[in-house]
Amino acid sequence: MKQSLILSSIFLVGMELFSSCTDKFESMNTNPGAVTEASLKYILPYVQEVGAHLDCTPYQRADNLYAQMYCQYFANADAGFASDRYGYNDSWSNEGFWQPYYKTLKHMKVAKQTAENNPEETNICQMIRITQAYNTAGMTDTFGDIPYSEAGLGETKNKYDSQESIYQDIFKELTEAVNILKENREGQTTCTSDNDLVFGGDIQKWIRFGNSLRLRYALRISYIDPARAKSEGEAALASGVMTSNDDNAYMTASATGDWGWGHPLYMMSLWNGFCMSKTMENILKNESTVTDPRMPLWFGQTQDYVAALRNGDNTYTGEQFAGMSNGMNATEIGLPENGVRRHSVCLGLQAYPDWNSQTTPSEDVLNLEFNL
Repeated sequence: MKQSLILSSIFLVGMELFSSCTDKFESMNTNPGAVTEASLKYILPYVQEVGAHLDCTPYQRADNLYAQMYCQYFANADAGFASDRYGYNDSWSNEGFWQPYYKTLKHMKVAKQTAENNPEETNICQMIRITQAYNTAGMTDTFGDIPYSEAGLGETKNKYDSQESIYQDIFKELTEAVNILKENREGQTTCTSDNDLVFGGDIQKWIRFGNSLRLRYALRISYIDPARAKSEGEAALASGVMTSNDDNAYMTASATGDWGWGHPLYMMSLWNGFCMSKTMENILKNESTVTDPRMPLWFGQTQDYVAALRNGDNTYTGEQFAGMSNGMNATEIGLPENGVRRHSVCLGLQAYPDWNSQTTPSEDVLNLEFNL
């Protein structure tokens, strides 16, 4: 009996302690220094940068190893990569496409609620909506049906929306965002180039950008839904689209900082993992009766050509600018004639002027535009 009373007392004390702990469980696991609500002017640059893959990792995984290889702008020069042969790598796709997109989609949906509670941030919310429409079009054009309407809300299982319904919502988002920006509401939070990395808070440029995207996406459905394409395209033109290079949408990728190479494409060129494709070489060399001036702007002279030039070697027979064939396997890539030193990487006059001007390469790289 005495032992039972002792055990009962211990059990009751333990239950009391457990109860007192669980009563404070939420507060104990809440970071008092964490931001729970932020101005949309701090969310906008995140959506712009992440959505455009300005960081090197998603840019390499999505744009370089997949999209640019499939378009045959470039060819793979790394024996360990298979995307040039249409090999699928789930982790690359996840890091390059899915994670960046759903991070930005979540912020867009939160931004709408934030703007309802803080009307002074309405204009910035529309900038986020236009940016996310651009991000969404890229995703559905790449994958077709994707989780969209239910995604970004914290649920783990979301339905896949049809590409048709996603495009309909893209048109709605762009139309509503432009119309709200045209209202020219008073008392709005202003943006500088620190907050708006694309237009520095210029509302008129945002309006033209939104309408231009609407026109672009109308053209994309012109063979599938001609009537809707005509309606959307004419409405976009009537509302006002981009008319000059002054309206271009771009972010400047700085050459300062830890990475020090600005645009990720040029930083990755030093890794010798890809080079100009044979297809691109043929287009630039043979598609016109005159020399295409873009060759030395975009691509660098081959490393072996420059070495021979500096050493006074007149016996070198390789090309000054050369592309590699797409789709080679690991054995073929390893052959001496397919070495990356014999092919052009993306270090032309635009990015690395000293290299193609045949002087000693400097350590400076220009600040470059990251075009959307």
